[in-house]
Amino acid sequence: MTSSTFRTTLALLAVLGAAACSDTNVDSDEGGLRAAACSRKITPVVGVNHTDPIYLAGFSNDRVATGVHDDTWARGVVLESGGSKVAVVVLDVIGYFNNEVETIRSLVGDPSFDAIVVSSTHVHESADTMGLWGADELSSGADLGHLDFINQSVADCIREADANLVPAEIRFATGDTIGTSLPPEPDLVADGEILRHLCVGGTFDETGACVDGIEVMGDDGPIRNPSTPSFQIRSRESRDVLATLVNYASHPEALGSDNTLITSDFPHYMREALEARFGGIAIYMSADLGVLQGPLDVFLEDDDGEMVPRRTFAFAQRMGEILAQRAGDALAAESDWDDAPEIAVAQSGPFGVVVTNPYFDLLGAVGVFGRRPFAPGDDGGLEIVTEMQAFRVGPATFAVTPNELDPQIADLYRDQMSGAEHKFLVGLGNDEVGYQMPEAKFNPGCFLCFQVNIGGEDPEGMCPGDEWNDCGTVFQNNISPATDPLFQGVMNELLAEVAP
Repeated sequence: MTSSTFRTTLALLAVLGAAACSDTNVDSDEGGLRAAACSRKITPVVGVNHTDPIYLAGFSNDRVATGVHDDTWARGVVLESGGSKVAVVVLDVIGYFNNEVETIRSLVGDPSFDAIVVSSTHVHESADTMGLWGADELSSGADLGHLDFINQSVADCIREADANLVPAEIRFATGDTIGTSLPPEPDLVADGEILRHLCVGGTFDETGACVDGIEVMGDDGPIRNPSTPSFQIRSRESRDVLATLVNYASHPEALGSDNTLITSDFPHYMREALEARFGGIAIYMSADLGVLQGPLDVFLEDDDGEMVPRRTFAFAQRMGEILAQRAGDALAAESDWDDAPEIAVAQSGPFGVVVTNPYFDLLGAVGVFGRRPFAPGDDGGLEIVTEMQAFRVGPATFAVTPNELDPQIADLYRDQMSGAEHKFLVGLGNDEVGYQMPEAKFNPGCFLCFQVNIGGEDPEGMCPGDEWNDCGTVFQNNISPATDPLFQGVMNELLAEVAP
């Protein structure tokens, strides 16, 4: 035995002996959960991290911020267990492109992470980070300096949490918001656009068949997802709550289009209420809000039974507090904490997606999307690069989708979450490529009649009826109807890979 080996053996024996003489089991945390939370303000400030003006995202062009009501944030957690580690950060922005997320990962520069997930709340009251809401439709509203600031802030947040991991435990719960609003909407969220059943270019006969046209399936009625899958982490030593995350499917746009004050909307009040109740850092994560699920058609009462005026901060506060109460009560009812959850991660990408939306082609060509790259595809069209993920933490599975997802598709994903007790849908995860609806519900007239729909003439009568011009938000902001079968196929494989 060499002298160095002998010294190493003596040191190991000393450590083992000390452990044997101690009342504390030093191996108790081996393989167990370690966690931490972090937050960074990402509020745009003219002259500090943003130029003048600040264009607000989400409704119409040239909506300029006139002040700040409450700060916008990057809030996240790092979870490590059994040799696997994930970071999840949520931004109070309308959406964040995949190329910026890749920049964040490079700034973190830590290969020990199995996944770094960055999603957006999709708030309609903060700075434009996608470029779509500038001074006019062909001018970008995104400030690259502000994007740089956000990227660095998120990377610093993740590194801080990773440096401060402590032995922790986690609990999950899934509640709902059913019965929290007044008729005609039964939940805290309403479907803002019900799609029509159409026979584009033809007619329905007496049997209901589409003759000489393209059949476009509609919605049978309003579509909602009122569930509130949530989790909470706390220190095993102090029992202090470190973070509470709530996943909910509603556009943060309770203030409406007339508001010009920067705010994180109802998630601000939800987070304040949860932090007052439990402590720690509260996080709001958007879910499957892709059929315009939101609060604009919801009616709420205050504690005295009086109607809360809509499109006001009082309404946003009431909505946030109700959401916090429902999710918080569901969590508080769960007494089982897991100190060693298994973490499994699956990822697909980066991969290319062909852009068939002529609106996106035009805007991409003139640089509205800022640094988002559009590249020539194999078929001669343009394509973008995106990714999809799924991960599991103990009894909970998370589907990370790069868009605003129709809850009908999300239901299919939840059905695929084999063995999961709690099912999270991470909307706008690691990207924002627009809406995803079932392919059968897509009206091709929106794209085929592009020139007519943007104000051009139709001398040959190619788009003669309203069914050709049914080009609402869910169509204009849909990259391609082909993304639905593509994304569904990818996600189903990922969810199968992380199933317990």
